Amino acid sequence: MPKKATGPRAASKRDDILKAATALFAAKGFRDTTMGEVAARVGAAGSTVFYHFKTKEDIFLAILERVEEEIRQALHEHELQFCKRPVTGIERVLAVVDFLLRLAGSRAEIFLILHHRFPYELAVANPTCRQRLEQIHTLFTGLFEEAVRLGQAEGSVIPGDPRRIAMVLFALVDGIIKVHTFHLYEAGALYYEALALTRRMLEKEPHPP
Repeated sequence: MPKKATGPRAASKRDDILKAATALFAAKGFRDTTMGEVAARVGAAGSTVFYHFKTKEDIFLAILERVEEEIRQALHEHELQFCKRPVTGIERVLAVVDFLLRLAGSRAEIFLILHHRFPYELAVANPTCRQRLEQIHTLFTGLFEEAVRLGQAEGSVIPGDPRRIAMVLFALVDGIIKVHTFHLYEAGALYYEALALTRRMLEKEPHPP
């Protein structure tokens, strides 16, 4: 049996397959996409796709891994802005809302895939898929939780369980992203309302002197 190809050329072809599959899964869904369609989009023989991935599920798990990596990189760039100037906890929370809405605008495919039913159906039977989804979800809610904890410590955010508050905030923003994902409403039109409502919900009123 010939050895599996390695090196830049193999990595490039694998990358092309993942990009093609990501676009197809986002547009058509996992179940309605065939391996033949992935191969055709890459401009390769079906055997080339199977050479790198044995099944569609293997492709999908690799896509989830890449999505997690992309989100981590985007979060790193997001966090760098706070090294330049100090901000309050409530400002950090609002920055997270801004970050997620902008990410949904620039990387719509990520949310198209995460908002499909299939990942969660697969997660029931596939521990790797479940772990990936949990890690992605934790990245988002953890960002909110960190900001809430900071705000509570300094007194700019109302008291309460930071974890639960973070989950409510993420559900709110993800709901806005979802109606945009499925072309029900333009998320950009809700941008300022989302920031204003978040501030009103969380900002702690200063005590009178």
